[in-house]
Amino acid sequence: MSMFLKNIFETPILKGSSSNQAMALEIVTRAYQLRAELTQGRLVSDHWDLDSRSSDPQDFATHGVTSFNSTESLNLLPEWNTVTAFIEDFAVTMLKSIGADDAKISNMWTTIYPQGAFVPEHVHSNSLFSGVFYAKAEPLCGEIVFHDPAWIAKTMHLKDGYDSHKTKYKITPETGMMLIFPGWLPHRTLPNRSGEDRIMISFNLC
Repeated sequence: MSMFLKNIFETPILKGSSSNQAMALEIVTRAYQLRAELTQGRLVSDHWDLDSRSSDPQDFATHGVTSFNSTESLNLLPEWNTVTAFIEDFAVTMLKSIGADDAKISNMWTTIYPQGAFVPEHVHSNSLFSGVFYAKAEPLCGEIVFHDPAWIAKTMHLKDGYDSHKTKYKITPETGMMLIFPGWLPHRTLPNRSGEDRIMISFNLC
């Protein structure tokens, strides 16, 4: 007997890896420099949904901090030009594999996640594609979890042979990894348990 069930509406995620250690180190260095200069840094973890701001290094070390809505978009800052060019070139190379090679960075930011830090589930509004590049990602630094936006509907009919309950997909970050995904795709990260900072560049493409 032939199978009747056909799963549809799959979500594309692009995954690539770079061996450019010098660029990863430059991003890490610039991220720390930026953190030292922040006067109203936006905190992550349990403070993300509160839109909490701080200038206290202890808050940054406890909760994590992002340049998102804390500074100008990094792609507009001259000192980040080399990083911006690398991120955009890498992203366009990946997008060419699906025939979308004319994308440009619309905004870009960096986030430092110390031990225990995470970001709650969110989407990137008004963005065709979004992405992340991991400049420093040690083992146990916290997986990124993508959540099917149709998860409610897909969990209403759980029967043997109807595999509709797998609505979350986890990817383990590695240094040099880039992920590109639809901006509307909900995602979050698990807490960093590595004992070292996780440092990343996030960006939206238009």
